[in-house]
Amino acid sequence: LFYPEQGVPYKTFGAESGNRFRKDLIAPLRTKISAQLTAYLGQTEEASLLKGFLLGQRGQIDPDIQNRFAKTGVIHVLAVSGLHVGFILVLMLGILKWLRLREFPRTLLIILGLIFYVYLTGGKPPVVRASLMAVIILIGYLVQRRPDVINSLAVAALLLLLVNPFLLFDAGFQLSFLAVLGIVLFYNRLMGFFQFQPKNKWQHFFREKLLPLLIVSFAAQLGTLPLTLYYFHRLPTYALLANIVVIPLVFIIVTFGFAMLIAGAVWPVLGMGIAWCVKIILTFLIQFVTFFSNLPGSTVESFGRFSIWHFLVYLVLLGLVWYANEPKRVRRFVLALFFLWVSRAGVDAVSHLRPELKVTFLDVGQGDGSVVELPDGHVLVIDAGPRQNLFDSGRSIVFPFLRDKRLNSIDALMISHHHKDHAGGVPFLIAHMPVGEVWDNGDSLAEPIYRLYRREISEKKIPLRAVSAGYHKLNWQGVSLWIFYPLEINHRPGAADPANIENNHSVVAKICFGRRSFLFTGDIEARVEQKLIRFGELLKSDVLKMPHHGSRTSGTLAFLKTVAPQVAVISVAARNRFHQPSEEVLERLRNLNIRICRTDREGAIEFKTDGKTLKKTVIIPALNRSAP
Repeated sequence: LFYPEQGVPYKTFGAESGNRFRKDLIAPLRTKISAQLTAYLGQTEEASLLKGFLLGQRGQIDPDIQNRFAKTGVIHVLAVSGLHVGFILVLMLGILKWLRLREFPRTLLIILGLIFYVYLTGGKPPVVRASLMAVIILIGYLVQRRPDVINSLAVAALLLLLVNPFLLFDAGFQLSFLAVLGIVLFYNRLMGFFQFQPKNKWQHFFREKLLPLLIVSFAAQLGTLPLTLYYFHRLPTYALLANIVVIPLVFIIVTFGFAMLIAGAVWPVLGMGIAWCVKIILTFLIQFVTFFSNLPGSTVESFGRFSIWHFLVYLVLLGLVWYANEPKRVRRFVLALFFLWVSRAGVDAVSHLRPELKVTFLDVGQGDGSVVELPDGHVLVIDAGPRQNLFDSGRSIVFPFLRDKRLNSIDALMISHHHKDHAGGVPFLIAHMPVGEVWDNGDSLAEPIYRLYRREISEKKIPLRAVSAGYHKLNWQGVSLWIFYPLEINHRPGAADPANIENNHSVVAKICFGRRSFLFTGDIEARVEQKLIRFGELLKSDVLKMPHHGSRTSGTLAFLKTVAPQVAVISVAARNRFHQPSEEVLERLRNLNIRICRTDREGAIEFKTDGKTLKKTVIIPALNRSAP
């Protein structure tokens, strides 16, 4: 598990950690159930989904499947949550009522069943939260106290935060509580707008079955809307419709899934028969979600960074929903919405009157990743950071940053060289964003990351251009790009790179706008710097991306004097195993009065220029974390 937002890169558990109940009973049971599901359904997507629904093992679900569920607005069913606790509660209530148990033993068995389910699913915060709420409400019924859902919600949150205060900053924790709060606040109000007497069985079915599902889904989305936009920058268009089908389907799957396991333990043939039915339903679920995710406009994107403007719009929407049956107030809220739209349009128009070049050096850990926003809207990405173990900076840092800035496509993606600390995030970007063209140094390496991004480029038919000294891109509203290195394209055959020869094949590029310029140097070392010095004044730049993360093999005195930057940016991870940047290089920069900016200490660093002035802003504070 990753806890990067708390400065904890990994959380590990020893063989003796936890209580004996979890270690001696729950862990073997989870393993056995997982193996049984694989035996029934095989190594299939259906099996992975069912493990997610029953055990909370979401890690085996294909990322592409997860993306389809996200685009459809039903991603919540993949993570065990309050919804699944509700399913279990309904199942247990139905079974125990059928057994005609009295209220006290029935309630006690339900509480014990919920505690067991919390353990079975790995103690996920949403499951703990929902189970705690249910237990508090059930105890209230036992002692004949009328339950207050808001109080129960608050007590559940307090208990969880006492155990783990960091949950307060966990997106899943926040979203799950807001979803319940949305349902509590808006369900009855919204249902009140649909008071009608059904005239036939279809109207009765709509009012009693479909309408409550729609209202619950809409109320939950209304509650989570601000955080959905804040974290994901997109809104699924068909979520309401999709949830009407998906939620009942998942309930059936969960019911049949547990029935399959119980029946299989008693009579394997019956278990196989139920498994066959479950697989058909799971296949239909995947096809249904895939169909909705492929519909035009399945998601509304480009909300950008959540701002006060978004929050004001949200408040107006809440007002519209709350007072929907009062025409006078509705007109006022519609008018407020119109004025908000006009004011936002005016602000956007004014901001475009003064063209600016923006260059952001992202905090990708031990690697490089930069985003260049041109005055005319073109976007150039230079490197995309590392990919290592479970960490992919393309997925976790570069892509979210682009979405945050409402940048929906990349005009050019330049890869300085093919080492995974620079090209690691490239495959994800190519797979998930429109890319106009890709530039690299022309080398062919036997590096997995190289093969991966070349395959993505080939599948998407993206033009690939090998660049070398003299390449000059024009017509980007006064912005020019010059390539200084490599001096020529070698087309090295695919081979391993044990001696780091690839570092000295890095693309060196200079971006100019008016009187201001930025020099990107990849991982070049001293011998390449020596070759570049011959360009003299052409090399001079205001901002220098330091070669090779400030390593002692780079940043020679002669090179720094030739470039003569005002600012040197060092992209590096805190406490990295390479001990970069070198103290020797840092001292050299200080002696030359060059301002030092480090991503490990400052986070993402943005420079803005109108071609005359140069402004620096730290837009995302660095986390005090170890290198990935």
